[in-house]
Amino acid sequence: MKVLLFAFTIVFFTLTTSAQNKITGFGKLQLGISVNDIPELSKAKKVTTSDQYYKSVYNNTSKNVNEVVCDTLEKNPKGTYDTRVREFQIGQYNVTESIVVTDITLKFFNDKLYSIDIKDSKLRELLEAKYGNGKLTTEKEDHTFQNGYGAKFVKTDKTYTTTWETDNQNVTCKSVLMSWYNDHGEQKIISFTILEDDSHTDEINEASTIIKDRIAKRIADKKKQDLDGF
Repeated sequence: MKVLLFAFTIVFFTLTTSAQNKITGFGKLQLGISVNDIPELSKAKKVTTSDQYYKSVYNNTSKNVNEVVCDTLEKNPKGTYDTRVREFQIGQYNVTESIVVTDITLKFFNDKLYSIDIKDSKLRELLEAKYGNGKLTTEKEDHTFQNGYGAKFVKTDKTYTTTWETDNQNVTCKSVLMSWYNDHGEQKIISFTILEDDSHTDEINEASTIIKDRIAKRIADKKKQDLDGF
C-alpha cells in the first residue's frame, strides 16, 4: 500500500510540475490566437516611419494602439520585412480583470500570435509568483572610458536573464534586465519579458533577407543608372 501511495505521489508531482511549466501566454494574451481575438487591435493606428515610431510607439504606455508597418522606402525601417508578419504595440492592456501591463509588442505570423514582448518590469514578479524563480544567468563586459582630464576608468555592462521552462522546445520565456553604458559613459537600463514561439523564425529571417537583398540591388541599380553617360 505504501509503495502504491509513493508511486501515486511521484506521478502526481510530475504531472503538476509539467502543468505549471506549460507557459502558453499571459492571461488573455495566448500564443496562437488571431488578430481578431484582440478587439483593441482593430483601432490600431498605422505607423510607417521612424519619426512616427519614436513619437508614438517607443516607450508608449498610454491607451493608444499602433500597428508598425515596415516601409521598405525608409533607410532604417521599423517592423518586419516579411509581409506575413504583423506587429502591434499596445500602451496599456488588461491581461486579466485585475492586472494591467504596459508597453506590449505583439507579433503575428499568418494571423497567429507568435511573440509577446512586454517591457513592464512587474511581469517578472508575476512570473516568479506563478512559476517560481526560473534560471538566472549573468553576463558582464567591461569597457574603459576616458574623461576630459585624461583619467581612465572602467564601467561594466551587465545583463541578467531569467529563463523559465515552457514544456515546449519551440517556445522560450525569458525576462531580461540590461544595464549598459553608452559612448559617453552614461548608464542606460532596459527590462523586458518575452514569450515567443520560434517555429517560424528561420522562415521569417530568410524571407526578410531576400527582401532586403532585393532592395539593396534596386538601390545599387538605380545608382548605376544615374551614372549613365558619366
